Amino acid sequence: MTSTSETTSRRRPCTHHLVLWLCLVATALGCAEQRDPIDRVQPYALKKSDFQDQWYYQRTVVDVPAANGFTFVGNTDHSGLQKIKFDIQEKFLFVRRNVELIKNGDDKAAKGEDYEGEVVAAFPIIKHFDVRRSYNPTTGEEVNVLEENAIDRAWHEREYMRVDWSKNNVTNYQLDFEAASIEAVPYYPQETSKGEPNPDAPLFEFDKANPYFDITSKIFAKAGTVEYASYGQIPVCWLIGEETSECGAGEYAIRHSFAKIDPNHQYVPRPYKGGETDMFGYFTSDRMVYDAKLGIKQQNKERYLNRHNIWQNWTNPDGTLIPEAQRLPRPITYHVNRDFPDDLLPVARKVAAQWNKVFKDAVQATGNPFTGDMFVLCENNPVREGDPASCGGAGTSPRLGDIRYS
Repeated sequence: MTSTSETTSRRRPCTHHLVLWLCLVATALGCAEQRDPIDRVQPYALKKSDFQDQWYYQRTVVDVPAANGFTFVGNTDHSGLQKIKFDIQEKFLFVRRNVELIKNGDDKAAKGEDYEGEVVAAFPIIKHFDVRRSYNPTTGEEVNVLEENAIDRAWHEREYMRVDWSKNNVTNYQLDFEAASIEAVPYYPQETSKGEPNPDAPLFEFDKANPYFDITSKIFAKAGTVEYASYGQIPVCWLIGEETSECGAGEYAIRHSFAKIDPNHQYVPRPYKGGETDMFGYFTSDRMVYDAKLGIKQQNKERYLNRHNIWQNWTNPDGTLIPEAQRLPRPITYHVNRDFPDDLLPVARKVAAQWNKVFKDAVQATGNPFTGDMFVLCENNPVREGDPASCGGAGTSPRLGDIRYS
């Protein structure tokens, strides 16, 4: 028989080996680097919180058929820039006008309620989801994989959404050719085309001080028609002198541009009324006004001058106007487009110099001591090193329809 002391002494090496092995495992685990999670979230996951508050919205025609008879590149909505709010529903992202078409036409503002105007654009929502780590549904243990979770919470509680920007489901007749028979077509440009950046690729800049994004959609519009005696409606392309007009449906590209309204931006509108209406002609923005007793009358219409905002600060913190002589001027920055012909640059410089003199004279006439340029031409697109600071940093490349540069 073996004594107890002998048995104990024989077992000790095994115990020591086990302890040593456990220490090595613990050391290895402690030294192992934690890997970044595997990200399975697909592109264009948009935070719903980024779509809060008021935005500016405008559509711009950015491409037309070679033989188009309806519109032109650069054409915009008749109503101009609109103030909108986003309305996120389960199936659609609605873009709603946030200002009454007729002032006082809705009593919600008087009651302190938000005004929800007509829908000016509507894009299908593909998915509502949260971004979180995947987990074992039995134990709840998380794994090292980020995924789109569209199960655990109700759709309106989920943080993210993915929108189908390829088709606007609303026709609002603000573009002149929308009165014709048109049909939205799915069009979603990729970020690159044939190895080059796609000029129509979506642009999302929510991380900037002034958030902005734009997307491009397409519509088909049938050929124009006219009333012809004894024949009725006939295509315009049948007429003499219109042989170059399209007889088939034309494809038009529309850029939808959204810029979040900066609450610190200052501007004081100037009414167009009184004696100056007999002496000067201006482009104006007009708005009808509703009166509960008189209804809508022309004499109550509000008219405001369309003019460049050449001042950075208009009012003091208490709301009183700052004298023009004490304001900080805001130079007008003009960018040429990406395809601007080089042989026209000398003419552009000459025109810019003429406008610069006009605006400098206007500022100096107020008694303001500012002596710098008031009209700056950015003749390179993209902007290059050495260009004027107001053009932006090198590489800045405004594209047609970007309302930040309009």
